[in-house]
Amino acid sequence: MAAAESTASARVADEEAAAASGTTTSTMKGGAEAVPASSRRLPTASFKSIRAFIRTKKTQWIDFFTGVIVDRPWTVLWWTFVAFAICMGLVIAVGTKQTVPSEYEWEKPFDKFSMRRDMIRDAEDQVDAAFLPERADQTYEWYFFYDADPRNHANKCEGPLGLTNALDIQAMCEAEREIWRRDKYVDKFCFLEDGVCRTPSDSVVTLMYGEDPSTPLVEANYFTQNCPLLDQAEIDARWAMMRDDFASYNFYFDENAARRGWPCKARSLLYVGTPLAGKDEVSEWDDRQYNKIKKQLINRAHSDLIAKYNMKAAPLRSVYLDRARAGE
Repeated sequence: MAAAESTASARVADEEAAAASGTTTSTMKGGAEAVPASSRRLPTASFKSIRAFIRTKKTQWIDFFTGVIVDRPWTVLWWTFVAFAICMGLVIAVGTKQTVPSEYEWEKPFDKFSMRRDMIRDAEDQVDAAFLPERADQTYEWYFFYDADPRNHANKCEGPLGLTNALDIQAMCEAEREIWRRDKYVDKFCFLEDGVCRTPSDSVVTLMYGEDPSTPLVEANYFTQNCPLLDQAEIDARWAMMRDDFASYNFYFDENAARRGWPCKARSLLYVGTPLAGKDEVSEWDDRQYNKIKKQLINRAHSDLIAKYNMKAAPLRSVYLDRARAGE
């Protein structure tokens, strides 16, 4: 009896030691064998029981949210509004905007010059199409907006030059040249005056380079010489003249340019003339002439401008959120 108790005590001691060392002891006819604890097969739940558990939890969560919506609709609406406001605040904070409030303030100009100019052009559009020569109507406009600083909401920039810096003027010229350097623009789409493709009359580049708008585009200094860098003193003198007679030039610059002493924003308009060759009516939006202009000129120039300034789109992000930066 004492021997049996001694043997049992020894076995218990062995099992406790084995448990402490990570092994287990199983007693078989041949004696005791140590088996690693990690090799033991633990009981696992069946796939059906797991699926039933997930289904139950899913039902509970659906019931919970449904109950909240039914019992507290105003609370749900309030927190939805708060979440929306927070998201919009974050979007604005990181600069991911679809539009910039003041970037295109000239889209609907109300100054007398622009209104009278538009009235004249509206009257010209009423001219009988049978008497309208090829590309004699300034039907479509390509806008170029220039800003001294990216996302310039406050409409401010550093002086004393602003956008009249020689490098900035050259960069503007190079941007617009992506349109009028094309043979198809000159040969097929530019606005014709007396049958000749003239330098853009509503372009800030034309102002700064001093070309007479009656000069044929293919003979313009900045066309033939690939936008040469102008002398800063010449630009300063030209800007001083425009600043002193700003009422005649406010179409091209932001409204505070003269008061400030230098422009922070500028714009140019390049025109596409219709009717195109072989047509006897002015083009209208989305007609065959428009689609031809879009396919052969606008789309190609647009792609080249995007590539020129390395502007890239991303999922849920417009390519226009990258600013085309050049110049000083």
